[in-house]
Amino acid sequence: MSKLYADDSWSLFQSEIDEMPVIVRARSHLPCEADRQLLPILVIVTWRYDDTGGGMPSSGVVEQIASLDEAIGSKFEDAGVAIEAASITGNSVKEWRFYTTSADAFMSAFNASLIGHVPYPLEFSAYGDLSWSALAELLPSPPPAA
Repeated sequence: MSKLYADDSWSLFQSEIDEMPVIVRARSHLPCEADRQLLPILVIVTWRYDDTGGGMPSSGVVEQIASLDEAIGSKFEDAGVAIEAASITGNSVKEWRFYTTSADAFMSAFNASLIGHVPYPLEFSAYGDLSWSALAELLPSPPPAA
């Protein structure tokens, strides 16, 4: 698999879900259509936490999330299995959105990256998403054509 994001460009912004603030970190653009076809499966990894008010995680949960982030890092992309497209934090949920070649390959790589870690309270969902709509919905709308 070619490197889909040679520039590794990300956007960071605040939004709202159910009138609660959320922090969104997302790739700044969609890869070309041919590259999107290489990773047709969306895997959503969800961590539900008890918030300390305002929907954000406690400092202890933030540390655990950072440990998980560090463990998985760029390993999926380096292995050609998956690429992280976005993460969303707030409203008592941390969510990562990955695109992968297959859900089974993703889970194998994910589990391998966490050997030696304590279990995390994670939920996994996988869907076909050839158009990468789960990333596209987070990107700013292009200006209307003149």
